[in-house]
This record gives sequence, C-alpha cells and structure tokens, in this order.
Amino acid sequence: MKEKNVGMFKGHIKIYNPEEDEQYNQIRMEQIEEIEQLISSIHVKKFGKTLDIDLGDLTTGEDKNKLRHLLITMEVGNYDELLKFLLQASYEAMLTK
Repeated sequence: MKEKNVGMFKGHIKIYNPEEDEQYNQIRMEQIEEIEQLISSIHVKKFGKTLDIDLGDLTTGEDKNKLRHLLITMEVGNYDELLKFLLQASYEAMLTK
C-alpha cells in the first residue's frame, strides 16, 4: 500500500491497488506471526513456560507495560521498536474487526 500526499484535504483519500493491498496484508500477517512465534520461543527458553500475554490484543495500558517489562527481562534488543510494531499491528487488527 503506497500513500502519496498531493495537497491538504479535510479527509484522507486512499488510492490503492486491491491486489497489492492483499499482498501487503499477507506479508504483514506472516511477519507478525513470525515475530510472535520468536517472542514465544525466547520466553520458553528463558523462563521455561509459555507466554501468558496475547500479543495480538494489546489494547490496555497494563498489557503494554507488561509486554515492555517482559521484553526488557528477556533481554530482547530494540524492544522499543518491536513494541511499537506490535502495538501498531494490534491497533490495525482492532480497526478491521
């Protein structure tokens, strides 16, 4: 999905190719699933138990802070960027429901 600013409007106009949008969404979902699997496997290796946070549903501040603390405890590099990505993915999933 490509967006292009061509001027100032009172709303957003989204022009896209449905096939490209579908391909983008498919790739994004695969990336999100891979990241969730990697985080879960790191958690199991580090703590010996399964992850108790639903990474696809980070709607509350408590969930966000819990995940941030967990990523720091697991010593995940660039945890802020990872957290931003997961929050954005969770927000997009919430909007499509």
